[in-house]
Amino acid sequence: MAFEVIIQNMIYALFTTLIMYRVLIGLLYCFLWPFYNQSPRNSLKSSSNPASHSTSIVCATVGNPSGLLQSIKSWLINNPDEIFVVTDDKSYRYISDVIESLPDSLRKTQVQLISCPRTNKRSQLCLGFNACKSAIILIADDDTVWSPTSLSAMTLPFKSSPTLGGVFPEVQIRPQTDSTSLTFWETLASIRLFGDAIDGRASVLLDGGVFCASGSTAAYRASILRDQTFQAKFQNEAWKKRQLNAGDDQSLTRWMDRCGWDVMVLPDDGAGILGYGGASRGQGCRVETHVRPDWKHLGQLLRWSRSDWLANLWSVGSERYAWRKHPFTAWTRVTWCLGSFTFLVEALYLYALYNTSVARN
Repeated sequence: MAFEVIIQNMIYALFTTLIMYRVLIGLLYCFLWPFYNQSPRNSLKSSSNPASHSTSIVCATVGNPSGLLQSIKSWLINNPDEIFVVTDDKSYRYISDVIESLPDSLRKTQVQLISCPRTNKRSQLCLGFNACKSAIILIADDDTVWSPTSLSAMTLPFKSSPTLGGVFPEVQIRPQTDSTSLTFWETLASIRLFGDAIDGRASVLLDGGVFCASGSTAAYRASILRDQTFQAKFQNEAWKKRQLNAGDDQSLTRWMDRCGWDVMVLPDDGAGILGYGGASRGQGCRVETHVRPDWKHLGQLLRWSRSDWLANLWSVGSERYAWRKHPFTAWTRVTWCLGSFTFLVEALYLYALYNTSVARN
């Protein structure tokens, strides 16, 4: 009988600990959210020369991306110094036609198309990095749309911090159609991105790290991306002897940690809202991207989850420098892995709650 009491008390302690941990982490995130004061709007107003760095945009794409034209238009409005679109040989003709269809009024910046012999995003990106001549390189997905002052907002922080290596804007979901409403699957993706924003702000405030760099749009110092040691590791990263294609954002995040670069999460300050009809208005930083509007979005989530799993195992396992420099961020990687087994964890909660109730009765 005494043994049963001990087991029940242990289950009760486990249940209480798990619940308290979730509550405390939630309260911590809520407490830190308003203290993250990195709004680009005030910085842009106070700066006399917001575009002090030369900037290049690199976009790796394949196939027939329907949103590429609109994305390039929004980038050109931001007046970068150069844009490089890197594609494979099969997609070269289609992408070339997209670039040729750009209106003359936006051709102040030259958009250059590069063909990569390999259909591999990492190899395509490295070709683009090596072609850039600017001090700041921005990586952008082919379905990412910016507000008119996003480029200035993302590059301005580099001016005041020589140790800053990357700026990662918070990303919002943009409907696939002209409708202003999101589908069920787009809403789920939007909630996921909001959770990532909460995690990012908390991690940067607590230990200066981030769980993962923004894959849709991110700004880096060109010296980081053109480093040949980085490119060799970036292109040859493999899992079970299979060379990786996706997960470039996680790989960049881990490299920044390893080399000791500081990072910044740039909040969406709600100012540069994009009209869904294609018009842009307002000041500030706003980055929007598309996701699959139907159940096929699950496939995209699966790919992201697989990349996150590999990166987390490397970061907290074989590459243990994350624990020394960013202990809180490293811990969130561990809890993310545990949270992946949501059904199992929730079942344990219910089991602990049931046994606790039995013990108390």
